Amino acid sequence: MPHFKLPDTHILISSFLLLSFFTASCGIFDSDDSDDDFEDGISVDIREFIDDQTLSILEDSLKMPIHRGDSPPDVMSVLGSDNSGRESEIQSDDLEGRTVVMSPMQMVETLVPGEEPGDRSFVDTYFRMRNLDMDNLTIDIDRGQVVAETATGAGGYIIGDDMEFTIFAELEQDRDGDVVVISEVFSGEVTPDGIQDPHLAIIILDDADRDDVIPEGTGRSFDDGQQFAELTEWPEDFEVEETDESVEKLEIIQIRR
Repeated sequence: MPHFKLPDTHILISSFLLLSFFTASCGIFDSDDSDDDFEDGISVDIREFIDDQTLSILEDSLKMPIHRGDSPPDVMSVLGSDNSGRESEIQSDDLEGRTVVMSPMQMVETLVPGEEPGDRSFVDTYFRMRNLDMDNLTIDIDRGQVVAETATGAGGYIIGDDMEFTIFAELEQDRDGDVVVISEVFSGEVTPDGIQDPHLAIIILDDADRDDVIPEGTGRSFDDGQQFAELTEWPEDFEVEETDESVEKLEIIQIRR
């Protein structure tokens, strides 16, 4: 299992595999099994690669909501559940996933030196969730952007409570033979029509000494400008398009297996 340990001097960007769902409460769990499997509302599997320093950076520096708990929502069943005919139309992709889109993406916090959150816009980002296993709390996720290549992830963990969740991931991106390694987190509240209050955080674990990636140990967090990631279809093609100069492309990463 990879270990997410940030450099002492720095601190977090993105595409991905989805690794886990959390709830809003740090609460006390009823069974001994839950006590053994969870620590402060976070599964021990996740704590193996998300240490206290990384967790503090996410919550305190990047203002990332972490929804703790051992009873994540069944996102596959909830998404589209009250949409009747619309559900079958949206559920037409071959991988039988559920897709939501964050649009517009806006930066909330940044750890990149000299950078400030502002009016800067980012391209729409699609998240397709699939292969949810409620017994083992695992889930696969694909992520793509309209003006960038796509990424596929498998083997994530899911935790949470009621309808709230948080996702943790470690991702790899092959950039001309260089491998960039990223930690990523996705949070929100699932509804039949999409994800309420979606948040995304990304941390660079290894920048492969590339100038076109934000520095190792730094990161960013994002939310949706409308505070809602709408249920949609996974686009058939993510061809590169002309965009306004104010729109910045997020890095797309392939998940570490």
